[in-house]
Amino acid sequence: METVLQIAVIILFPISIGMALKVYQPKFAATCEKAVKWLCLLFLTLMIVGILVRERANVTVFFLQVGWVTLSLNVVMMALGYGLAIAATLAHTRAKSITLQVGIQHGTLAIAIASTPTLLDSQTMAIPAAIYALIMFITSAAFWGLNQRMSETSTPSG
Repeated sequence: METVLQIAVIILFPISIGMALKVYQPKFAATCEKAVKWLCLLFLTLMIVGILVRERANVTVFFLQVGWVTLSLNVVMMALGYGLAIAATLAHTRAKSITLQVGIQHGTLAIAIASTPTLLDSQTMAIPAAIYALIMFITSAAFWGLNQRMSETSTPSG
């Protein structure tokens, strides 16, 4: 139960703050939004680099062990996110946003849960999450690039 509560705090506290700021201080939230996104990306990058540097002797082995599984998980979840968004008749821009969110959101949380001393405190369990996080950047970038290219070819030139 303690672990569940800690995970809830990790997720709910930042989301609640962001939602409250967006409702009660929309100008401030809009001002901070871009910086917070880059800060989160920096934090995730530092976490991944830290794990990979610490385990650099085994990175190739780890990729061979869990790379295909994490790639499969990521691609399937992105496809489900996109498919469900389209099935729900959401606009294409929203479907793209959902797909990218599904593709990138779990890496940081998984690393945090695995490596935080008050949670699982297992660097070994953080390795698949770090590999997933690396793969998610690649698949998300590929999805984004493919959508950009499709948007350019479907837009009539004038």
